[in-house]
Amino acid sequence: MEERKKDTIYELDGTVPLKKALPLGIQHILAMFLGNISPLIIICGMLQMSGALKMTLIQNAMFVAGVATLIQLYPFWKIGSGLPIVMGTSSGFIGTAKAIGAAFGYGALMGASFVGGLFEMVLGYFIKP
Repeated sequence: MEERKKDTIYELDGTVPLKKALPLGIQHILAMFLGNISPLIIICGMLQMSGALKMTLIQNAMFVAGVATLIQLYPFWKIGSGLPIVMGTSSGFIGTAKAIGAAFGYGALMGASFVGGLFEMVLGYFIKP
């Protein structure tokens, strides 16, 4: 295994000195929290969900984001990139979630998300990188 250089911060396998890595890591975590939690707060507010359900959804989103981030960081078989990618929720679904949730309720929103996730998995199998 080749030895890593200290000044290779912008290379794929480069290392970052701790005095630079610590503040950048904290900034990255805070930005991830905002990006991961804000779509859920918006959706829960639009659907007037209880505080307990809102808290449960936020906890679940943070847990799944952590697991998905670890899968990206430590790939196995053909799953994961091996890059330090932080995974999380998206704000792209807010308009659709508002329409489905307002018309059919929270259960339909979760069902549509589940079916959409299955569809994306199947579609992802056929689309080549």
